[in-house]
Amino acid sequence: MWLAQNGYPSAALLGLNMSQDHIRLLHGFQEICLALDSDEAGQIARDVIRYEFMESGRPFSQITELKLPKGRKDVGESTPEELREAFESRRPM
Repeated sequence: MWLAQNGYPSAALLGLNMSQDHIRLLHGFQEICLALDSDEAGQIARDVIRYEFMESGRPFSQITELKLPKGRKDVGESTPEELREAFESRRPM
């Protein structure tokens, strides 16, 4: 919700699992930007989600990732300025 409150259209997962229904709904967007937690579980989820998108056989969307500032576990701990900088410097996966 913090992303939406700061002007970034977003959708959230409950937990770190992304279903095939999620993937089906997201395909067709030009870019999908992942903003997962910076801990080990978030990094594992990032790799799994990227793999599932690639294996889905659907038209490919560009997948990018936010790099959170050092010491920030998730976007909710980031200031609006840090979010702006993260979006400006997001990188393709």
